[in-house]
Amino acid sequence: MKSLFARILTLLVPVTPLVAAADWRADPVESRAGIHVVSNFGEEEVFFSTEISAQAIRSALRLVDWEEGFHAVTVVLVPGVSMDVSGSLDPQHGLSAAYQNRHEHRAAVIREAPESVEQMEAILLAFIEPGDGWKDKWTFDFADVPIRD
Repeated sequence: MKSLFARILTLLVPVTPLVAAADWRADPVESRAGIHVVSNFGEEEVFFSTEISAQAIRSALRLVDWEEGFHAVTVVLVPGVSMDVSGSLDPQHGLSAAYQNRHEHRAAVIREAPESVEQMEAILLAFIEPGDGWKDKWTFDFADVPIRD
């Protein structure tokens, strides 16, 4: 599981000047509210839905084969504020969840990884509810992210 955590942390925290200079507003996922599906280790990105609902989340999660490859389903509430569940049911990769709030320069990775698609679904469904109740249901490790703007 450490390797998945390390990969996600690398995505959240810049490790090179090139990454540090990247502007999230140009990212096709983070810059557009809705549900995004990224598959095949980041090779394929699909803007799945502008509608953010329980049914749309369930459909997006079932779009991918969680047994094969490495996938992410990202819910972007407003550009720069998102939750993604990612990984694979393959124990080599595992699953995870990560939160981003680019406006507040905060990021978080779930401490105890989800073990099923149903758990990933529960995380995303809690995230789309008003307020921050999702923070009470799961433990996330939060960090300040260096300003990239």
